[in-house]
Amino acid sequence: MRRRIAAAVTGLVVLPLLTLGLTRLRDILNLPSQMLLCLLVVVLVALVGGLVPALAAAVAAAVLLAYYFIPPLYDVAIADINDIVALAAFLLVGAAVSEVVALAEGRTREAETLAKANAASREELRVLADEQAALRRVATLVARGTPAAEVFSAVAQEVGYVLAADTTLILRLDPDGATTLVASVGGVHPAELPVGSRWKPEPPLPSAV
Repeated sequence: MRRRIAAAVTGLVVLPLLTLGLTRLRDILNLPSQMLLCLLVVVLVALVGGLVPALAAAVAAAVLLAYYFIPPLYDVAIADINDIVALAAFLLVGAAVSEVVALAEGRTREAETLAKANAASREELRVLADEQAALRRVATLVARGTPAAEVFSAVAQEVGYVLAADTTLILRLDPDGATTLVASVGGVHPAELPVGSRWKPEPPLPSAV
């Protein structure tokens, strides 16, 4: 809707200004040149708002051409059959060009939407592949009988990598409501928060779900 309003405003502003300019150049520019310039405005409206506003602009341009530039001047009646044919051809070409431009614009928007969807899909696949690779690495450590402390540290590292986190902590919730730090990777210095530290969070965390 906004694009159509913008196209309508474009037509309402540009066509009168162009007509005003062409009336002052009536002795220099002939009717084909005047029609070509009006056709450019129709194409501009089609680019802004699509087919319907462009068709309206083509009709409006045809009326302006008939009134200001086709004899008898200042009358929509046309005396020469050749001018009628030229004006009809202008309308047909304007409609055809408007449809082609609107179709091309629609295809461009569809391509952009599809490209964004494909990019999102690729990102989702990348995240899934990273998660699966992290699970395989942790499973390999467990299968090798790696000590629990090393497994927890590896899990914290893999979670931090997948989530792009600066710091990853793995906490164990104890029956008394306190928590025990079992692994820490990232920005927390071991001396400040060593593995095995216990504290009771406030407010208390639930011990069962």
